[in-house]
Amino acid sequence: MKPEAGAARWAGQDLTQGPIARTLLRFSLPIVLQMSIQPLYGTIDSIFIGHISKQAMAGVTLAGTLVFLTIALSAALGSGSTSYIARLIGAGQRQEADNAAHHSILLMLAITALVVLALTPHAGRFFKLLGAAPVILPFALRYSWPLLYGSVFILFNMMGAAILRAEGNSRTPLFIAIVTVLANLALAPPLIFARAQPVIWGLQIGYFGLGVFGAALATLLARVLGCVMLLLYIGQGRSVWSLSWKNFHWHPRHFVEILRVGAPQMIVHLTGFTVALTYMRVLNRFGVDAVAVFGVGAQLDALAILPMFGLMIGMIGMVGQNLGAGRLDRVKRAVWVASLITAAFTGVMGAIFILLPQFWIGMFNRDPQILELGRLYLRIVSFTYVPVGVAYVLGGAFQGLGKGMPWLWITLIRFLGVSIPLALILSPYLGPLGAWIGIASAHVAAGILSTLWILREFRKQRFLPGTKEVRGSARL
Repeated sequence: MKPEAGAARWAGQDLTQGPIARTLLRFSLPIVLQMSIQPLYGTIDSIFIGHISKQAMAGVTLAGTLVFLTIALSAALGSGSTSYIARLIGAGQRQEADNAAHHSILLMLAITALVVLALTPHAGRFFKLLGAAPVILPFALRYSWPLLYGSVFILFNMMGAAILRAEGNSRTPLFIAIVTVLANLALAPPLIFARAQPVIWGLQIGYFGLGVFGAALATLLARVLGCVMLLLYIGQGRSVWSLSWKNFHWHPRHFVEILRVGAPQMIVHLTGFTVALTYMRVLNRFGVDAVAVFGVGAQLDALAILPMFGLMIGMIGMVGQNLGAGRLDRVKRAVWVASLITAAFTGVMGAIFILLPQFWIGMFNRDPQILELGRLYLRIVSFTYVPVGVAYVLGGAFQGLGKGMPWLWITLIRFLGVSIPLALILSPYLGPLGAWIGIASAHVAAGILSTLWILREFRKQRFLPGTKEVRGSARL
């Protein structure tokens, strides 16, 4: 991969050279750490808010579905941008990569405008459609409004990180994530609790007493800090992405290539959003406890699976650069190395949750009913972390290849063919346990389908080991 003129200060990593395992881990480990940190935004809020009341915790869980939609749409565009920009960099076209980055930001701004205009005014109606009890609704609204109105800061952080990862720079997004999470941790207690109010571990750290609104405000302020740090880094000129629009020239092809992967991922995330809504509606029938446990379970699942979502994102950049450079032999080896790493990590995390379920649930709330429902959740769902973790990593491989449809079909089958039907059929007889079984069964289905699909791709002649020619799926 030959750098263009003026790229001497480029701080990215060439992923087309070096041993597969070492190169993949060196690039992906910061992303894995970032994905491990990412759920701490919600986890921090949930831990503190859980000490207000379980009604507040259920309200924040409900609001999280709406905030998730904003983040999911941005993550989908980020996947498309990472895949396309990585392929451009792998082919040595860094000026075009810069131009594609600017097109990515324009798409991000369009999504932000859509979120603010379409979702924010109707948040109350949305929560009522989910069957939110009157006691929960005020908490959900107070938590969601700051994050929806400030969604441009959340989306810009995510898109910026996606662009940097495309060029092989995973350390800068990690550093920004660490700083912003620490800022959120420092800001949340004084904003949430009242002055001299006893809160957690015997510490009196409250001040403003804003409740769930304070939790959302702390998260938003931390995201603003992240945007400032990102802009300062880009301004140093060490990225293929420049802040100058002099290199920008309108080219619809960039939008097409970004959306070729990003659009199916949007549908993937919207499907996940629909599933979350369905589960909320199902669990609302069983009261506040079931909704609260679903939220806590999702936070713990994120701690176990989101790190592998980080490896999935790493695979997009790894596969994308090697595909652009014609190194298809490295693509196949990277897939199996990543799958083995994922199976080992998620297996350990699942065992930790299975052995000590009440300890983990008790971090959020020690209500006896919540502890019991949470124990059942972890005992069932944690067994299936390995197949769903492998599925995510293989999904990243498909996206790196510029193929968004396989992961879309796997997701549709997983959610619409397995998860929702089982939850709807079993919950009237088994209560929340039926929903937990639906989640676990979908995890298993995703692992099986993704493995079979990637084997099908590798059986095609263009993916034989040692192949150097870039064919149809590698077009830029």
